[in-house]
Amino acid sequence: MLDLEERDGVAVIHLHGQGHNRLDIALLRRLAAAMEFIGPSRPVVLTGHRATFAIGAEVTATGELFAAQDAALTAVAGHPAPVVAAVNGDAIDTGFALAAAADVRLMERGLIGTVFSPCGAAPLSAVGRELVRAAFARCGAPTSGAQAFTAAEAEAAGFVERPRRLTHLVAEAVQHARAADGRTVAYAL
Repeated sequence: MLDLEERDGVAVIHLHGQGHNRLDIALLRRLAAAMEFIGPSRPVVLTGHRATFAIGAEVTATGELFAAQDAALTAVAGHPAPVVAAVNGDAIDTGFALAAAADVRLMERGLIGTVFSPCGAAPLSAVGRELVRAAFARCGAPTSGAQAFTAAEAEAAGFVERPRRLTHLVAEAVQHARAADGRTVAYAL
């Protein structure tokens, strides 16, 4: 499930996946549909639920899962208006790829990266693997193997920015999206 709201001309997508905000086929399809519904001219903020931004799907991946990942990640990465990921907690595997697809990432806490499960590498589609590879390269990290960063480590590597006030992560992300879109508004924080 996801919730969609409008704040000051910015579409805010709240991801509410099962478990720890797992990006399963249904949620990925809803995300792709939400991006299409929003249209090309509106800035977007993506955020998670509770203490998790988003994590990967079940390890027993299918072609259907990879197709849903590709559609959602391509919709985010190809969105013509600014996309800001308000990373409110862990962003693991497909969640990491989703954050990497955004133009700007604000991260307050948690881990961001990839992990290995007992069954091997996390299931990522071709688009997901390329986003993860590019993100690791940007951070100066090896592009193979599992690696997760704390928010401070990801900031030091230049992959994320830290919000000025942790209690207002989504509000700050909306500001970033508006500023990147050229329609700035002054806010008192």
